[in-house]
Amino acid sequence: MKSLKQAIPTLEVAIGEEVFTIKCSFGVLARFQKATGKNPFDGDLWKAPSPIDFAALLWAGISPQKPEWTIEDVCDQLAIGQLEQVHQIAMALMSSATAPEDKNASEEKKISE
Repeated sequence: MKSLKQAIPTLEVAIGEEVFTIKCSFGVLARFQKATGKNPFDGDLWKAPSPIDFAALLWAGISPQKPEWTIEDVCDQLAIGQLEQVHQIAMALMSSATAPEDKNASEEKKISE
């Protein structure tokens, strides 16, 4: 039996005047999906994400530390000039999560090579 125990990676992000540590966990992905109704494992979503998608993902990451904040609060704290940084953080967060079907496909590819 394989163990599910694994260290959860983290990312640091500055939102407004505060720096937050975001855990790259299923909790973040679940909060994002619950708030937006969008599956974070949908690769097409991240090909052309909206500002709300980015803000919702960051909100999902910081909400354990700032439960009183809304997605709109996160939007209001982000400068338009931070778009590239926010995009990089979102992509780093999503790259730490591999969709089960993608992981199986890559494992199958390794096996067949």
